[in-house]
Amino acid sequence: MRPLTLICAAAFAACTLPEPQATSTGPSADAAAAWLADYTTAVSAGDLDATMALYAPDAISMPPDGPAVSGADALRDWYAPAFTEYTMGLTATVDDVVVAADLAVLRASYDQQLVPKHGGEPVIQLGSWLIVLRATEDGSWKLWRDMWSAVQPGEPPAP
Repeated sequence: MRPLTLICAAAFAACTLPEPQATSTGPSADAAAAWLADYTTAVSAGDLDATMALYAPDAISMPPDGPAVSGADALRDWYAPAFTEYTMGLTATVDDVVVAADLAVLRASYDQQLVPKHGGEPVIQLGSWLIVLRATEDGSWKLWRDMWSAVQPGEPPAP
């Protein structure tokens, strides 16, 4: 490990963060898990509008091996070709949820099948997903930040 990396890692490890606490005033962990169910339903239905309605206007997605995509309009443009070119089936399992004030952090695993609408072999993606939701004024959760890591079928996700 390079010296600077080691110093940064040691400094980060020395930080003490407060224990996250669930709040009684905002959306619950159950509502955050329900957000994921709504998302998988919208994607699997091929409904780009319903999918994007689950994003905050200032959302940022960090796809594997690519630059971050910032803002609802840019995200819609980034996702639109997938909705146009593929029939998608998405399942996701919540591995854990932590709610702290107006944020919820979900760790999930996913399984997605992309079937080309104009012929071709389906693409299967398995992986891990980290999602940060932010509570809105109406009390609902919206995706604020996310990133995911895909693995090849048959390759176990990293612990």
